[in-house]
Amino acid sequence: MGYLRNLWVQMGLGTLSVVAALVSAVAPAAAASKGISESARVAMDRANIAMHHFVQHYWQADNNLFYNSYPYPQSGNNYWWEANAVDALAEGVQLHLTTDCAKYIHLIYQRIAADGSAVTAYFDDEDWMGLGMLHAYRATGNKQYLHVAEVLFADIYGHGWQKKGGIIWNRIGSTYRNTPANAPAALLGAGLYAVTHNRWDLAEAEQIYAWEWSHLVAKNGMVWDGMQVNNQLNKAQYTYNYGTVIGASLKLWQDTHRSVYLENAQLVAKRSIAVFTDAPSLLLTPTGQGDGGLFKGIYVRYLSWMVRDFPKQTIYRRVLEANAQNVWLHDRTPEGSFASNWANPKKPPQGDIIQLSTELSGIFLMNQIAGLQKGTIGK
Repeated sequence: MGYLRNLWVQMGLGTLSVVAALVSAVAPAAAASKGISESARVAMDRANIAMHHFVQHYWQADNNLFYNSYPYPQSGNNYWWEANAVDALAEGVQLHLTTDCAKYIHLIYQRIAADGSAVTAYFDDEDWMGLGMLHAYRATGNKQYLHVAEVLFADIYGHGWQKKGGIIWNRIGSTYRNTPANAPAALLGAGLYAVTHNRWDLAEAEQIYAWEWSHLVAKNGMVWDGMQVNNQLNKAQYTYNYGTVIGASLKLWQDTHRSVYLENAQLVAKRSIAVFTDAPSLLLTPTGQGDGGLFKGIYVRYLSWMVRDFPKQTIYRRVLEANAQNVWLHDRTPEGSFASNWANPKKPPQGDIIQLSTELSGIFLMNQIAGLQKGTIGK
């Protein structure tokens, strides 16, 4: 992954009173939740508590980015984690959470996008920032964010697309064409077309998607990680790769109304349940921290689109709800962060260092449950 290696500000972060923070976050939410169902109220309260904790403890005010970890901040800032933070904050805007999520989006935009530094050596990282900024535009209407997404997609396709097909992972000598560079790019192009109606965006998104589907998706719906220069496949399977293929399929279906995209989404989604959940609990298998800490969060973000588009297929909602309940009860640290093992039968110990990637997965999960209640999924 690409990194922005900026300041390391070492702070003495003493453990603050979690109870006080939660009360301040939930009080306005409870007042606003009169007249809604109990399940919707619980979902919104949890999303509010989670987002409040997130910005209170992970935000690096003197750098206008999020720390890489809490309670002990680690060196540097990770570009693609920050990009996904923008996506999570955009969900917060759409959910009308009590945290001023729009403020933090704009600060990140000013920090790493407004001066042109959103363009990096890694095309997969640009995918994530493009998706985050596009979502921020849809949530706020700020055309500055849309412009960043357009610039990034033009760079991804213009410099990453290969004559023999597929987008390479990076521009610094890589020949590896992988799902993390291609599926999110197809999703970004399709998403741009949905708001700009630029036919080139759609054509390029469909071209990228067609390569991904024909080279890195098996006939049974398994999604493989990538292809080497000699066409040798890396058949590793990761939740986030399944998630972005599902997302790209459903966004292209919205754009084109071609039924093949719906069929593809169903095939991959059903396979993902078989590969990554532990029957009969439906809890997702652990993916660790580091970059893997974000994998489940990206997956559930796009699995929630299956709930939206296939409401009668209850398995997808049951997976999300089972994981959300277990994570809330058993996989939050005493400080309030989300740990990495969503199937955990008991709470993590106090003082566990939780990386930004892992925390974001929990934020995404809580946002999806609240979004399903409020009808904001995929907006």
